[in-house]
Order: sequence, then structure tokens, then C-alpha cells
Amino acid sequence: MMEFIKYKIQQGDTLLSIAEQQEISVKELVGFHNENCGMTNVIIANKLPIHLKFIFLKNKESFESNDKNSFTENVFSKISKREARYRTKQINIIKLNDVISAHSAIQCDYYLLLQNKMNEEIIADVRLDDSIYNFYTQGSEELSDFIRSSDTVKSNIIYLLDEKGAIADLLNEETIQQNWHRFKKQLPMNKFFQKSPSEVLDKIINAGNIEYNSKIILLKNSNTNLFNKIMFGQYLTKSFNNFEHEQFDTESHFFPQIAFTVDFETTKSSEDKSVVNYTKKGRPKFVDIDSMILLYEKFYRPQIEFKFTDYLYDIEIDFSVSKEDGLINEASVSISERIKNNMESQVLYELKRVEL
Repeated sequence: MMEFIKYKIQQGDTLLSIAEQQEISVKELVGFHNENCGMTNVIIANKLPIHLKFIFLKNKESFESNDKNSFTENVFSKISKREARYRTKQINIIKLNDVISAHSAIQCDYYLLLQNKMNEEIIADVRLDDSIYNFYTQGSEELSDFIRSSDTVKSNIIYLLDEKGAIADLLNEETIQQNWHRFKKQLPMNKFFQKSPSEVLDKIINAGNIEYNSKIILLKNSNTNLFNKIMFGQYLTKSFNNFEHEQFDTESHFFPQIAFTVDFETTKSSEDKSVVNYTKKGRPKFVDIDSMILLYEKFYRPQIEFKFTDYLYDIEIDFSVSKEDGLINEASVSISERIKNNMESQVLYELKRVEL
């Protein structure tokens, strides 16, 4: 477990007031800080240096500070190395006129390595070690095999995280591009494309060339991945009392041309000796309904027949964080998108930490 907490010095703080708050002596306070702070932040007198913004304190047993206003960082945010393995299961269901028109299930095995560098950067290494795809429609075996094989292109991605624990940059873009160039050479031999019109292969290759030659698109797709959406966030770097309002960009499942921003609110639902449980609920800020209606009339109304009604979108993420190392133990996601009474897309996602 982490040995220290980085305490933000508040106006009016003194060495004595901080020591009394921690129920230790000033000598113990200064001694521990000087052992962990580095040469430029050493305390050499009996008062706080003017330039000093933080002081290092011994970690208490609680996951978060008892002082709700002073401790800005998660107590695990400076651990040099953390690792975990996860199994995930995702179920996708699409209904038209209350009849299931598409049903699929995806299972994945992920390895996660978080490393904190000396410059306080957080590097996240995400490795997809295995995946299983099931599309519950006749003749979908070749499609499942193709998608599973395509996972090899992005089977190992290394990210730089920002101060909020979110993905800020992609660090192994060149390796991913090389993987794509090798993979696309094998596509004509894939059973799925041998049974498909030639233009299908051309479209896949063109789309891949666009994606893998654009870091912006790669980062956008990384942020829409549900594993990443759960694992990377401010719980990695902040205590709950300092969580900020969150937003993320997404797009409609039915109308991929329409993107929108979702507002998230996070609450602490419960806590015990081993975990802290959180709930995140999201709602769209604004959706271009006029454009959605036009697309609905063109692509869906000929089949559904009923006119466009109301658009509804909800997302909820429940996750538990270990007090032992500050990583997620379990999580579940529910995403519901509906054209009321006409169409429904439901995504159910479960994540569970397993043995390394």
C-alpha cells in the first residue's frame, strides 16, 4: 500500500497545526516529509517554506482523507506500479417494434499495467489477451472469426493518462500502424471476405487505412471502448471529495452520424473495509433531433412504419474500487438508447477482476 499522502497546504496552515491534525509531533512530521519530498522541497526551519505547496504525510488506513477539503489526491495515485487482470462480458440487443432484430455477446480477457513515472506521468499498458465473439444470427461464424482476428491489430495499446486519469495520448502508435499493415495483407485470405463481394473488402481496408493513420481517430475510438471508459477516470488520481463534473463524447448507435456529449454525475453509493462503491449516471447535454428525424425517415420508417416519437438515452456505471491498491474490482454498465416504442438498443457490460 502507498506509504504517504500528498497534502495540499491551506492558507493558515502551520507545521504545528498540521502535526496536531495528524496527532504526531512536528519533528515526526518534518522528518517524514523530508525523507520523501526531494531536495527542492526540504523543510529546514521551524516553519513552512513560502514556496512549498504540498507536504508528505504518513498514509492512514482509510482509503480517503478525513479532511474533506485538504487532500486532493487519491492515496494510491503515486504507487509506482499496479497491475490487474480482468474478464469482461458485453451483451448487445437491438429491438425493432419490440422484436429482437440483432443479438450478440462479446467476452474479453484484459491485462492492465499502470506505472507512475518520476515526472508524475501515469502510463497505462492495456493488453487484450483473448476475445470471444458470438453473433446469434445464421452464418455469422466467419464474421465472428474476422472480428476476433482483427483484435490483434490493437491487442496492446499504451496510453498516457492526464491528471484526471483520462486518456491523453497514445504512445505506441507506430507499432499499431505496423500491425495494421501486416493484418490487411492477410484479409483477402479470410473466409469472411472470400464469401463477400469484393467491395466489402475494399471498404474495410479503406476504413482501416483512415483509422490507423490518424491518432485523433485512434484516441477517439479508445475513449469509446467500454473497458477504457470504466478503467480510466478521476478515481485513479483524486479522492472522492475532489471529484469533478465529467463529460464524454459518444455517438448514436442507430445514427452514427450524430454525435453528442454526455454529462456524468458520480456518487459514492456505499463503503466497507475492503472496497468503495461508486455510481455514475449520464444524460445527453444536447442531441440534434431534427437530423435524427431525417435519418429515421430514410433508414428505419420504411421497415417500422410508425413515425418518429421521442429520443431517450441513459447510461449508468456502477463500480467498486479496492482499498488495497485503488484499482477497480468489479463494474457493470447499462446503456439504453430508444426511439420510444419503435426502436431500442441495449448494452449490458460486466467487468470482474480475476487472478493475474
